[in-house]
Amino acid sequence: MQDYVKIRKLNGVPRLFVDERPMPGTVFRCRQHDHFEYMKQFADSGTELFFMTHLRNWSASWEQHFEEVARRLDGILKFNPRIHVVLGLFLSTSREWAAEHPEEVCWKNGRPAGSDYAAKAYLDLPYLTSAYSMGSEAFDEVAREHVNRSLDFLEGYAQARRVIGLFLEGGVAQEWIPFCADMETWGDGDDTGPAAMRAFRRFLEQKYKNEEALREAWQDARASFSTLTPPTTEEKQKPTRGDYFLPRSPGQRVADWHQAIKHGIAQRMLNSAKAVKDRRPDLLAGFFHEPLFPEQGGYANQFERALGLVLTSGAMTWHWQFQDNWFGTKKRWFDLNRNINAIARLCLEHHCRSRAEVLVVVDEASADYMRAGSRVVKNQVERTLTFEFGHLGAPVDVMLPSTLLHPETDLSSYKLVFILNNHLATLEQRRAFEVLKGGGRTIVFGHGAGYLSDGPGAGGSVEHMRALTGFEFEDLDLYWAPTITIPDTVEWLAGDLPLGFTFGQCYRTLRALPDGKGKPLFPPVTHVAPVFSVSDPQAEDLGYYNLEMDAKFSPAARTQGAVPFKFPGDTKYYCGMATKKFETWRSVYAGATLLPAALLRAFARRAGVHLYLDSEDIVYANDKLLVLHTNEHAGLRELRFPKRCNVYDLKEGWKEIARGVDGLKLDCEPRRTWLLWLADLPPKYS
Repeated sequence: MQDYVKIRKLNGVPRLFVDERPMPGTVFRCRQHDHFEYMKQFADSGTELFFMTHLRNWSASWEQHFEEVARRLDGILKFNPRIHVVLGLFLSTSREWAAEHPEEVCWKNGRPAGSDYAAKAYLDLPYLTSAYSMGSEAFDEVAREHVNRSLDFLEGYAQARRVIGLFLEGGVAQEWIPFCADMETWGDGDDTGPAAMRAFRRFLEQKYKNEEALREAWQDARASFSTLTPPTTEEKQKPTRGDYFLPRSPGQRVADWHQAIKHGIAQRMLNSAKAVKDRRPDLLAGFFHEPLFPEQGGYANQFERALGLVLTSGAMTWHWQFQDNWFGTKKRWFDLNRNINAIARLCLEHHCRSRAEVLVVVDEASADYMRAGSRVVKNQVERTLTFEFGHLGAPVDVMLPSTLLHPETDLSSYKLVFILNNHLATLEQRRAFEVLKGGGRTIVFGHGAGYLSDGPGAGGSVEHMRALTGFEFEDLDLYWAPTITIPDTVEWLAGDLPLGFTFGQCYRTLRALPDGKGKPLFPPVTHVAPVFSVSDPQAEDLGYYNLEMDAKFSPAARTQGAVPFKFPGDTKYYCGMATKKFETWRSVYAGATLLPAALLRAFARRAGVHLYLDSEDIVYANDKLLVLHTNEHAGLRELRFPKRCNVYDLKEGWKEIARGVDGLKLDCEPRRTWLLWLADLPPKYS
């Protein structure tokens, strides 16, 4: 056993320590190659942790497999004595196993899918694995055998002390994606085989305990654990109402199916980790994860910008590489790697912490209650969070609702909170959100926030929305692509946005996808149903839907205190964005699925958030490191700092470029990344 590998908090975030020393900022991920001379360049420039996977070849013996594992480990560990390795295990099953266990593989159309998984990147292997089901408990035994054989190997490996963990991989792309989700090979749809159905039943029995509760939830008097069937493709595309599969309705069956699939994946992952911990609780055991950052510019720009994001957050980052030596022998890349590791060490030793005054809360479960492939949640999370918040001009922290109630969570620094996609707000989440309502904060609720509830009156209702947001609402039974225009009479946002500002649909082109003219693709329009209109006499209307309805049109429902709008003539208009001041907090409702960066900045100004700049550039920051990545336009950028400081350019020799300033003007090239150190003393570390 080894006790020199720890994960503990440093500067407010978890950090990996080896021999009481925090590991450097960058990691190299080697996937199925032995290009040692190439990899050594990373070791020579400060990388000390390598992830290494050698895939199981089912045509070879275990002895041959581990001989090759040992050779590759030896090749990496000899770079220098500081190197440590996390050994990757791609947990797979053989064709013979699939033939012997036909009920444990993926099924489509009532029979085994009948295909292996053979990624094109691995041309030297006949196949990677048979397509086991993510609901299969029998797979856990195969995974445990692979884990145990790997641990047996390490017991006899001369340099085992330097192998500090196991990286557990499975599914499509080694990311635990169910094989039936690989549309290129198997087409659309879910695994509906015996193993998947057993997993569905286990999930339901654990959730509902008895069939009476199941029947109440599904509103189906014949529902039974013993006669379950998967929802059909047609059922998964026909929500109970509008975009939603409602709780306490037949739609709950579809939501439960989606959640059971996720639960099955989680069980396979956790059971494989348990196999490690049962024998070696001292070893790390982990899985694949990937950060999000806006797409803009070529790979070099993405590389520098993404590293800036993880540096300011205090996390570690890896160079994930396939069989191609992407960086070749170009000195600039390894100079950059050396500098990034130095900056990471600088941040650690100077106790850099988040200085975010903006918090974004995102929900994992709401998508399960919506049509598969819905653009609504994709806009709210992937587009708004990943793209728009990067251009806010201020750092942002992101949390799940459950984190809000954690005893170590400190919410005191947040002035502005966005609850982006909590269409489903459970009773526990609603209690968590109440913690945010105070301290003079502004809370911005996205389209559909709180519409679904699992509490009293479970289902979908604007009364649930009122209870969460504080607004009175009307429920408009429409299928419509919402856009909102801010009128010139608005006081709260006056001067922050141009007259006639309209928003609601995606406007940033998809640079990676060409249209018919070879230009970046304009993103598709997003419809919603129903549409929720603020109808509150105590609220200040900030924007109106670009929607005109006949005077005879009536809402499907309205909250008890809602007051319908009255307009002269034969038409009706509806409020899509409003604000309401309470005693200790302010509420904002924005009924579009995409909130553009310009609007986010306007909210931030009103909430008193410090903005480093006002332009459409990307900013990441902690309390000493500022990362600026400029957009495609050259020109002057005017930065504002929270306090007076000296400024040091960490990309250009760590030299001082300004002294005792509270701002800085930079003449910028397009798509250039600046790494600036803001402090009273020059940047140094031990």
